[in-house]
Amino acid sequence: TETRAWGANHRALAAPVASGDGKVTLFNLTDILGETGVAALQTLTGLPQVPLWLTPVGQGYRLTISADYTLTIAFHYLQREAPSGYEHTLTLYYSPDNGATWQRLPTLLDVEENLAAAQVPANSQHGAGLYTLMATLTMPPLTPGWNQFAYPLPQARPIAVALASLGDAYTVVYHFDPTAQPHWRFYAPAVAVDQPTLAGFVNDLTTLTFGQSYWLHATTAITPYLGVGGDPSVVAAHQAVGLE
Repeated sequence: TETRAWGANHRALAAPVASGDGKVTLFNLTDILGETGVAALQTLTGLPQVPLWLTPVGQGYRLTISADYTLTIAFHYLQREAPSGYEHTLTLYYSPDNGATWQRLPTLLDVEENLAAAQVPANSQHGAGLYTLMATLTMPPLTPGWNQFAYPLPQARPIAVALASLGDAYTVVYHFDPTAQPHWRFYAPAVAVDQPTLAGFVNDLTTLTFGQSYWLHATTAITPYLGVGGDPSVVAAHQAVGLE
C-alpha cells in the first residue's frame, strides 16, 4: 500500500486513487486497476472566489498529475450539501489556472447514489488543476437578437447579478409591467458602466421576479446560468456591490 502527499491521496498498488476524505476517486478509463499518473489529490481548505452563478457543493480538490492518462474523476457528495430542490443541477467544474477561470465538464449525475463523475480534461497540463462540484440552473440557450425568457427562480434577484453569467453578451432587457407608468421597463448594462450617475433614472428595471417574462437582446449565442439556493456568498456579493 502506498500513501502520497501526506495523506492527501491513497492507493493500493495500482488501484484507483482516492482523496484523503474518501469523497473523490480517480479511475484509469482504459484499465480500471491501471496507473493513473496522479502525483497528489489534495482537499482544499477553501475555494478561490467562484462566479456569482455557481454554488459550490462540498469541498474543492487540487489534482496534480505527472503523466497523461485517460481518467475519470468521481465525487461522492452529501445530499444535504446540495441546494434544496436543485440537486439535479449539480455539475463538475475544473479550473486549470487556480480559479481564474472555470470550465463546465460534461457530468454524469446519479442522484440516487449521490455521485457525480466526469472525464478529466486532456490538455497540456494532463488535467491538473482544481476540481469542485457546483450547482447552477441552466437556462435555454439565447440566439443573437431578441430572446424572450421567463425568470424561474422563487427568489427575486437584482438583474445585474441574475444575468452575470452573460457578461457583455447582451445590450438591453425589457419588461412589460401593466401596473407601471410607462408600462415598459428597461435595463441596459452599459448605462450602469458608462453613465453611472444616470443609471438610476434610465434603468428602471432593477429586479428579475419569479414567473415574469422578459425580452433580452443578445449579441451572440450564449447559454445563461442562474445561481440557485440561498448561498451566503451570493448574498454577500449583492451587498458588496450595493444591490441589497
